[in-house]
Amino acid sequence: MIGCKYCSCFELVEIVIPNSVIRIGEEAFSYCKNLERIKIPNSVTYIGDAAFDSCESLTGIKLPDSVIHIGIWTFACCKNIVDVRLSKSITILGEGTFAYCEKLHHVKIPKSVTVIHRNAFKNTNIQIDC
Repeated sequence: MIGCKYCSCFELVEIVIPNSVIRIGEEAFSYCKNLERIKIPNSVTYIGDAAFDSCESLTGIKLPDSVIHIGIWTFACCKNIVDVRLSKSITILGEGTFAYCEKLHHVKIPKSVTVIHRNAFKNTNIQIDC
């Protein structure tokens, strides 16, 4: 598991998570303001609360189908995200998952999602396709 070891690390621009990781912990990369790219392998099944909160330079997210859990406020305040590709295995979008992602306008919600919590897309101009 990757914990808050890298939170507020302004030097990070790109992250390639190794195949040995199955869990990204709470606030693992939160406030990495210069982080632009993340490669998440098929081994990851769990992404903790606020794991990528306030990664302001991040422009896109692609979650492999192995990811079954995204915590609350996971990608909140990532104000430059324009493209999100959700895992086909996710069933719940927690509170504030993509809140304050100001440039996020379109998300395709997989059929597997049965619950979208309050404020999951707060302060976005989102168009949702189900």
